[in-house]
Amino acid sequence: MLPFKLVYHPNYDLNLGPHVFPSQKFRLIQLMLLREGIAGPEDFVLPEEASDVDLLRVHTPEWIGKLRNGTLTASEIMKLEVPYSPELARACWLAAGGSILAGQMALRDGFGCNLGGGFHHAYANHGEGFCAINDVGGGDPATAGGRRDSQRDGGGYGCASRKRDGAYFP
Repeated sequence: MLPFKLVYHPNYDLNLGPHVFPSQKFRLIQLMLLREGIAGPEDFVLPEEASDVDLLRVHTPEWIGKLRNGTLTASEIMKLEVPYSPELARACWLAAGGSILAGQMALRDGFGCNLGGGFHHAYANHGEGFCAINDVGGGDPATAGGRRDSQRDGGGYGCASRKRDGAYFP
């Protein structure tokens, strides 16, 4: 139905309930696109989890280890502004994998969109503002990720397009 694919995974929704971060928005966007006939089931592709190697492009090994093992301090969880859970960690790895896939699709097809991407507030050694992993920096295939020494503000979206010269713009 669509001339491009959309990246989405049901596990983007953390089922946080009445929380200031409405994680159900990812599921609701997909449902609205289907219900309105804008997209069909064939227009969605499932991402795989990003590899730790991908995430280490923008995060420290210590931060990746804490997220993987659930050993965050109370202060680190407070900065995240969402409760830590293994489901949160998996959703982060999936969102980063989705952004990598959307970037690859943009380079190949001219456009890619990850409905669950845009987590750009995470720093190299901690998360902030609902963002545990910087999927925008780690998902940039043209630059092999961002830089660990700076926050990369991608603007809070998960779509990418390719200009004629092949440059990638998240």
